[in-house]
Amino acid sequence: MRKDSGQTLLLTVLIIAGVIMMVASISGLIMSYAIRQVTNAQASTQAIFAADAGIECVLYYHFCNNSVGGSSCPAVDCSNPVISNPWNPTCGPDSPVYNSTGAPYSYTVQCANSSSNYQTWVSVGQDSAKTTARSLQITITQKF
Repeated sequence: MRKDSGQTLLLTVLIIAGVIMMVASISGLIMSYAIRQVTNAQASTQAIFAADAGIECVLYYHFCNNSVGGSSCPAVDCSNPVISNPWNPTCGPDSPVYNSTGAPYSYTVQCANSSSNYQTWVSVGQDSAKTTARSLQITITQKF
């Protein structure tokens, strides 16, 4: 009987075990990315809906406080921002920032650009953990 007869079998078992470990590691890594992606999708959804709430408040204050909709507008609590006169031609990067308060998700609204016949508002929403931010932009044209 030869002394080295089991070396090939041992080498084959080690190679197969190494391949199985590599496949298991790659599978685990792919699963962790998939789980992270699902979590990010939830945070992204929260952030986009928060940004949408900011845009909705801008539209509400634009159409209801500027007498476009008049007294037929329903009572809405946007908490903050209290935008007393959203059609401010001096708005721009240095204009005030309006923040939501009291909700698990938050948004920040700012008038980014303005002229005598249009305004561009940017709303940035964040999820409840403040890890994900999404932004929306709206341009409102004033008709004369």
